[in-house]
Amino acid sequence: MIANNMLRLLLSLLALFSIVFTIKEKWDHFQFDITLFCNEAYRKEYNLAIEWWEDDTLPGKEQITRTKIFRAPTGNFSFTMEGAMDGDEPKSAGYKAVAYITHDCERWAEQRDLTFTVEPLCPIGGSCYYRIYEDITSKQGDHYIHAKGLKMNDLTPFPDFKPTFQNKK
Repeated sequence: MIANNMLRLLLSLLALFSIVFTIKEKWDHFQFDITLFCNEAYRKEYNLAIEWWEDDTLPGKEQITRTKIFRAPTGNFSFTMEGAMDGDEPKSAGYKAVAYITHDCERWAEQRDLTFTVEPLCPIGGSCYYRIYEDITSKQGDHYIHAKGLKMNDLTPFPDFKPTFQNKK
């Protein structure tokens, strides 16, 4: 009898614990205003695929944005990507945004895989609005980059950002 009551109490506590920890807090919004520069004189356009993930110890990588695929003109190519996260691992210093890029911005149009880990980290609990400007000409491998701008809870446009590609709403 006592064992049954203890079991019921434990199951009730477990159910309550599960309910409390499955309630999601507000999602943290991300916006990336990106300008990529392809300085390949022998090409007029190039292929580009990009997606943003958050790099964690636990549970690992979590996707922030959907993948975007472009046939981009050489020179400056500017576009916006949006996404969201619903919290980070315990004791985290902030979201670590990582761009995974595949492109062929090089003379012979050979595919390059490129990773940009963006600094500073995005603090947890609000919106993060990054301004990214990078030359990707023939670039490949893993790179740490410093964002040209980061705004918290402020989505007013960066004054230098003029999109080449407009997102369809």
